[in-house]
Amino acid sequence: MSTSRIAARSKTAKLSLQAMLCMIAWVISAQAQTPPARVVDTQHIALDLELDMLQRRVCGSATIEFLLLSQAQELALDGAGLKLQAVRWQQQALRYRYDGSSADGALKIQLPQALRVGQNFTVELRYCSSHQDLADPTSLGGSIGQGLRFFAPNRVEPRRRSQVFSSGEAGGNRYWFPAVDDAFDARSFELQITVPARMIVISGGERLAEERLANGGTRFHYRQNQPHLNSRSGFVVGEYEKIVSRYRDVAIETYAFVDEVQETKDSTVLLPEMLAFFEQLTGVPYPSLSPGLCARPAVGHRLCRIRSICRRLGRRCAHASRFPISMGCTYDLWPGEPVVWRAHSSS
Repeated sequence: MSTSRIAARSKTAKLSLQAMLCMIAWVISAQAQTPPARVVDTQHIALDLELDMLQRRVCGSATIEFLLLSQAQELALDGAGLKLQAVRWQQQALRYRYDGSSADGALKIQLPQALRVGQNFTVELRYCSSHQDLADPTSLGGSIGQGLRFFAPNRVEPRRRSQVFSSGEAGGNRYWFPAVDDAFDARSFELQITVPARMIVISGGERLAEERLANGGTRFHYRQNQPHLNSRSGFVVGEYEKIVSRYRDVAIETYAFVDEVQETKDSTVLLPEMLAFFEQLTGVPYPSLSPGLCARPAVGHRLCRIRSICRRLGRRCAHASRFPISMGCTYDLWPGEPVVWRAHSSS
C-alpha cells in the first residue's frame, strides 16, 4: 500500500474518531440529569469478604466513609437482597429499617445526633449476599448485571471452569454490597477478599497484598484510589496463569486459563502494537498507570467500564484505562476467549 493511501486512511480514522467522540459528548449532554439532593457524599468503600463457592455467597463487612452534607436523621443506602447482621458507628450499634428490596434507598440507617454538617464519619455493615446474577433467557444481552455470577462444573457441563465475577451494570452492585448506588456519587474503593486455594482474584486498582492462609485459602487486597462510580467497582475470580508482555514502560498482564496458556499468548501477541496504534491515532501517549487498573473476565461479561478507549481486531482486544479521552468503551469477551488482562507501569 502506498504512503499516500496510508496517510489518507489515518486521516479518515482520526476524523471518524473525532466525530464519534463529539456524538458521544452530545448524547451525554442531552441525557444529563440533575443530581439529586444528597445527605452525604461517599468518600471511600472498603469491603472485607469471604467467598463461599459451595454456598454461592459472599459474607463479611462493608466499611463506608461519608462526608455529611446536610443535617438529617437518616442515611439512605441501596442494598438488594442482603442479609444484614449489624450496622455500627464507632462500635455503637445503629438502628435501621430494611425490607431487602432493590428500590433506591431501601436501607434506612438512623444517624447519631452527634454528627455535624461537614464532618466525616464511618459506618460498618456486616452482611451476607446470596443473590446470583442468573442468565436471563428473555434478554439478548444474556442478563441484567445484578450481583455476582457463579460458574462451576456440573453433570451437564463437567468441564465447566469454576469462576465468579461481578458485571457492575448501573444499579447492579447493590446486590452484593451496600452503597449509594447512583450516577453522581464517586468514591475510592478497596477490596479484601478470601478465596479457595489455587484461585486468583483480579480487581481494579493496585494489588496491595496476596496472603496464603493456614486454612488453604488465599486473601487478596486491592485498592483503587481514583474516585469512580459504584457500578465500576468489581472483581473476577478463577484459576488463571499470568502472562506478561511489555510496551515501553507498561507491563501488560494477561490472565489465561491454565489449559489455554499458549492459545492466550497467540491471541494477545499484538497487544503492544495496539497500544502503539492508539498513540498514533490519537496523538496522545499511553498514560503511566498504577499497577493493575483493570481486568476483564474470560466468561463473556464485562468486569469494569472505566474511562477507556478500545478497538476489537478479530479476537484481540485492547483498552487503555483512564485514557485522557473521556470515552466509555465496553466490549465482551465471549466464552472460549481465554483473555483476562490488565496493564500497569513498571515505574
